[in-house]
Amino acid sequence: METTQIAGVALTVLIALAGPAQPTNKVNYDPDIIRSNLVDIGGGRRLNLNCVGQGSPTVIFEQGGEGNILNWRKVQPAITAITRTCFYDRAGFGFSDPPDKPVTVVNVTDDLHKLLQIAGIGGPIVLVGHSIGGLYATVYADRFPSEVSGLVLIDPAFAGQFDFGTPAQRASNLDHDVKAENESGWACVKLVEHEDFAAGVPGLCQVFPKGETPAEAVYLQRPVMTGSWYRAEMSQSESLFRPNSEDTREETAVRRTFGDKPVIVLTSEKIAFDDWQDEAMRKAFSQHWRAGHDALAARSARGESIVVGGSDHFIQRSAPAAVIQAVEKVVVEVRSSQSSR
Repeated sequence: METTQIAGVALTVLIALAGPAQPTNKVNYDPDIIRSNLVDIGGGRRLNLNCVGQGSPTVIFEQGGEGNILNWRKVQPAITAITRTCFYDRAGFGFSDPPDKPVTVVNVTDDLHKLLQIAGIGGPIVLVGHSIGGLYATVYADRFPSEVSGLVLIDPAFAGQFDFGTPAQRASNLDHDVKAENESGWACVKLVEHEDFAAGVPGLCQVFPKGETPAEAVYLQRPVMTGSWYRAEMSQSESLFRPNSEDTREETAVRRTFGDKPVIVLTSEKIAFDDWQDEAMRKAFSQHWRAGHDALAARSARGESIVVGGSDHFIQRSAPAAVIQAVEKVVVEVRSSQSSR
């Protein structure tokens, strides 16, 4: 279960700190995408990387703020059927080691670049990024343009996404974000690291839905039980969810056009809001959110910006066919471009 606060603080996954969930037979994805396969990227740090399928280009998935590979399970089989697909855990999430620096767009993309080099995964590459993973995918394409041949951005975060509305609206949004961070993520860090479970799990660290297989439960619970998940989550939130944030400054410094590379930006129809936000703020943010996505697509001569009907922020779960179609289209266009050279 996730609580989605697009116009507020970072996405927060609500993970159980209790025993393993009950298994389910409803597994429709390759379980190898969540096995532990640690790659040493130097400095005593390892990142988890799993690739399945064959073919070119290689499609690399960059998940949202919650850092959960399982959010791709509805689209993985279809994409793996046509080409090689790779899934990895950012530092602090899943099976990967914790970050050794603040979680900013430059540090995240440095990690991914090292990981792909050491694992021997070269171009052409198609990056598929959701939410804050969309921002990381965008910056990776900015910084390493020769490696990236196409992008699919799923309700992506973007630099300056909170610079919307009036000064009063921005100030109110920031005040609520800081309060939410202090009352949620850091409290969970304290709870986990002091093993103070006697009073039960508070509402800010709720239980994920039952039905996971034993392997899924291990994958989901490990980073939460060590505290690395919450620390990484809070660090990436602090780097993005601020006016003139560190991520905004870093992205602005490396921003470039994408030429004629295929870029598809998918926007959710149902934008989630916090209860405290009034109608004027919601309208201002909605317009800013969709305009930001249009601007991302416009950075390519072959860019497309599409609002996916009936979808929520997790389009890969609420409307997986739209994501599959977008990735398939970009893969075909990349192959066509490669064969014509």
